[in-house]
Amino acid sequence: MKPFKRKRKKGLNLASLQGELIKIRKYSVRDAVVLAELLTSDKVKQRFFAAEKIAIDEIAVKLVETVPLYDNENLLIWAITDVKDSKKIFGQISIKNFYPEDRICSIDFWIGEQYWDSDILEETIKVVTKYLIEDQKLHRVQIKLKTEDETSKNILAKCGFQFEGVQRGRRYFNGKYYDLNTYAILETDRR
Repeated sequence: MKPFKRKRKKGLNLASLQGELIKIRKYSVRDAVVLAELLTSDKVKQRFFAAEKIAIDEIAVKLVETVPLYDNENLLIWAITDVKDSKKIFGQISIKNFYPEDRICSIDFWIGEQYWDSDILEETIKVVTKYLIEDQKLHRVQIKLKTEDETSKNILAKCGFQFEGVQRGRRYFNGKYYDLNTYAILETDRR
């Protein structure tokens, strides 16, 4: 009798995605300087729960630690870059809590303050959602936001996400608890 071999579950595997404005790609250590510059904005830190103070060398270490995560089936972290120049980073998008048996996942994101009034975040959400639902055959994609983040709420509405409710005291950041709104899109919403 042959020993039972467990089949490896298919994880999210992405080299890169592209839209008209953006390209989503894996990080490299060379991205540390650009990320540190984007994260100097107090508004970015507050809106997206970004790290309070982080040095370039700390970011470089985190990026080195990120590379093995590309083989992790439950977490992917990508740079949002300019389609014409992938060294120009706009922000970050992460796929986490990926459960292949349930066909669901969560998305986290942040972008630099100078890009808030552009279509970059909207296009990023649309490109990644399309990839997850159409290519990866997921049933549900969810996003959680601070309750006061009106700009992101409006972007999610344009992308077809529906408001599902408030989780009170869900996130602790800088000595304070924050309520989070939950938004989701189902594969049936995209038909």
